[in-house]
Amino acid sequence: MRDLIYDVGMHHGHDTGFYLAKGFNVVAVEANPKLAQKNRERFAAEIGAKRLHLLNLAIAEREGPVTFWANDQNDDWSTISEAFLRRNEQAGTTSTSIVVQGKPLQQILDEYGTPYYLKIDIEGSDTLCLRALKDRELPQYVSVEADFTTTDTLFEQLSTLWTLGFRKFKILNQACNRWTRCPRPALEGKYVQTTFGLYSSGLFGEETPGKWLSAAEMLGEAKPMIWEQRMFGFQAPHSRSVPGRAYIAMRRVMRKPVAWYDIHATVERKTQIRPTEQLAA
Repeated sequence: MRDLIYDVGMHHGHDTGFYLAKGFNVVAVEANPKLAQKNRERFAAEIGAKRLHLLNLAIAEREGPVTFWANDQNDDWSTISEAFLRRNEQAGTTSTSIVVQGKPLQQILDEYGTPYYLKIDIEGSDTLCLRALKDRELPQYVSVEADFTTTDTLFEQLSTLWTLGFRKFKILNQACNRWTRCPRPALEGKYVQTTFGLYSSGLFGEETPGKWLSAAEMLGEAKPMIWEQRMFGFQAPHSRSVPGRAYIAMRRVMRKPVAWYDIHATVERKTQIRPTEQLAA
């Protein structure tokens, strides 16, 4: 079924709103109770029409209560990962711990069905979501935030995607979304005239810019990005130096900012997506 998208990491609902406007049904997952409530109010009509199922959950290895650290300064940094919590503290931010309900993505897939596109953006738990796809029917498209910690961590993500059955890839600079426009005629769903802000994942599927790459080609393209992140990225050694700031400014002028990246992946042929009776009910 081609009309279902999962927004795992709903945040303020920018992506969910875009997917709904393009005519898709959405299953959105948001761990932060405050953001989930705001989104319930914003999308009350779509929830009432059963076009949107909003789940106030954290994706976890097992079902049950989990500790969620809501970042006090940057709510997009909130996480259940202790490693990400330490990273955020080193960056000078603070977090408030709350207990939320955790649930494996496998259980959500069992309940709502396989999506056409699976967007994943949850700090520190993206790879956990990918592993949930093992031995399952695959979405036609998936996106996940690239882990540039080391070459090995990126290779692990790519290896996981390959093992699952994805064969074509793109790696996209998320800070470039502000200059991206939807193609017309649309290649996915309906045409939507919109601009993408800082917290938007942007286009998906066949509307994403650039050509699809093999795994080897994508790794080659990613190597200079990894180097750039090590030198000039978040908390990198040259991110605050005068030459570093000059480099960052130059990249911004070139419309190739030093930023974060998403990996998009697709299977080589169109898969048969099973109907999602729950959404049609």
